[in-house]
Amino acid sequence: MPVAVAPIWSPDAQYLLFVGSEYTAGVGVASVYDWWLVPVGGGEAVQLGARELFERQGIIRSASADSFRRWTRFPQPHGWLAKGNRVVFDGEIGGTAANLWQIQISPADGKLVGEPQRLTSGTGEEDPSATQDGPVAFVNPDLNWDI
Repeated sequence: MPVAVAPIWSPDAQYLLFVGSEYTAGVGVASVYDWWLVPVGGGEAVQLGARELFERQGIIRSASADSFRRWTRFPQPHGWLAKGNRVVFDGEIGGTAANLWQIQISPADGKLVGEPQRLTSGTGEEDPSATQDGPVAFVNPDLNWDI
């Protein structure tokens, strides 16, 4: 696994969820970014298919100062809520402001359940931090270019 970034713990601390990729043979660069789940006690990382869901809904991560790295535009998990086994992340659709989203993970097999659901519809919520039992804090940057 050449790239593994933005890891978060499962509520029971038995798994790590992260953004990862594999190398494309002969190209020498990382590609196929997705969410991966790996058991802490050992075992193979499993690709979850978040990329397909995000592409279908047009969700990307907001541009950042280091957006020259392709993975920075891919939605990253920020918190795994125990209630409902939901993962919170930030993303935007069609160049609009970022919002907070969630998607459920099955406790039985670790697979994503259903479609991503938007939690906010404000003017740019991003970088959420969540506790296991539900409260979520986030950033809503207000850029003011006036002199």
